[in-house]
Parts: sequence; C-alpha cells; structure tokens
Amino acid sequence: MVRNRLGWICFAIIFYLLETHPALAGKLSTEDPKTDAVMVSLQKRLKKVEACSCKVVTVVHLMGQKFQINGTAYFMVPGKMRIDKVLPGETNQTVVSDGSTLWIYDSQEKVASRTNLGRVFEATGLEADADQPDPTRPFRGLEWKQIRYMGTEVVDDVSYRVFEAKPQVTLLHAELPDVPKKARIFIHPKDGMMRSIHFIDASGEEVLSQRFEEMVVNPKLDKSLFEFVIPSGVHIIDTTNEAIQILKGASENGGS
Repeated sequence: MVRNRLGWICFAIIFYLLETHPALAGKLSTEDPKTDAVMVSLQKRLKKVEACSCKVVTVVHLMGQKFQINGTAYFMVPGKMRIDKVLPGETNQTVVSDGSTLWIYDSQEKVASRTNLGRVFEATGLEADADQPDPTRPFRGLEWKQIRYMGTEVVDDVSYRVFEAKPQVTLLHAELPDVPKKARIFIHPKDGMMRSIHFIDASGEEVLSQRFEEMVVNPKLDKSLFEFVIPSGVHIIDTTNEAIQILKGASENGGS
C-alpha cells in the first residue's frame, strides 16, 4: 500500500506530473529563561482557546517543484481535528482524529487508514499525528530543549512571536527526500496560536511549510465533525504497526 502520509501526497503529485497532548510551557523548561518567559505568556492566551476553524495551505518542495495542498480545518481542544484536503491532481483526502484514533480517507481510492495513536506513542514515544498541522498545539513535535525564541517579525501588520527548534521525527518527515533539520514557528501574540510553520533542511532550503488563514477562534463546532463514519464499500487498513516501524527506523537513523 502507498504510505498514508507523503505516500498519498507523492502518488498524487507524480500522477499529476505524469498527466497528543499539548505541551505546557508552564510545566516544562527549555532551559532558556527568555524563551520560557515568552512561551508561558503565550500559553496563558492559548488556554482561552477551546476550538478553531481555518484554511490550511501546505506547500511541499518535491522533485524541484513546489506543490500546494489546500485544506479546510477544524480543531477542538484537546487533540481533536478534522482536515479536508485537496491534493495535487484534485485528489480529495480527509483526516479525522478524536484524540485516540487517526483516520485518513481517500475518497477516490475508497481506502481509509486507521492508526491507534496511543499504541504508537507507547511504542515510540512519538505522536503518529504530529505531522498533521494543529495551530492550537504550536510547540508539539519539536525537541523541547532546543526551542528558542528568536524575537518578533511583522507580517501584515501583526508582530508575530517567532521561535526556532529542531523537529522531532514524524511519519511525513521520515519520507521526505530532504529531512527537515530546523523549524521556524510564527505565533499570534493575541491568541497564542500558530499561524505558520516552516521546515528547513541542512542546506538552509525550505522543504515544507504550512499556513493557517481565515482563522476563527472558538466557533461553535459539532463534536460529530471529529467522528469518522466509515462510508459504504471502503477498504480499511490498520497502519498502526507500520507507523511504529517507520518512526522507530527513522529515530534509530537519527531522523535521516
């Protein structure tokens, strides 16, 4: 089977070419006082966020070209998400997580993968859904003690708080041709939520970025959004063991 993250994305791109739990800054230390202070301040604002909806724009640098993936996303604290994506070649993909099980559904192929998040974390110490963007958890998927506050950067009249860190291994990063070595995170000062994240390789080139646009904070969301109802005739594949193997292998190889 095509792997459930970049596998489906790469498959769509090639076809097109041919035709957890949020970490609390108040409880953990990065061992950098300035970084800790800014993170604690942002975390206080983030605590007021119970849900959000937005547009997600993902840009993948692959085969010397840039490919854009557009999505409509909904998030509910803690750890619930739904992202409806359009991959290159007009392939539709739906990602749904209730915090314990991650589903990725390809409507064209009529295939859905199911990953037990708890089992993956128990076996690897890593989150199987950490590659899925979630603005309500801006610091997850990062090596905590390597997070550093870099200052502010003004974009569209907003003075974002900018951080850099080493990314942890994720299922998506394990399959990229150029492994991300650094992440730059832009966080909104008013609500503490991430507005963009940029992954950079060893040569300083961006390999992946994700932007969150048209953000709506604390909309009224139906909890049924985060429940995956298996459509008739869909083939179900359990990818829990595969996720464990990929993450363990990537970790043993130092993420390369």
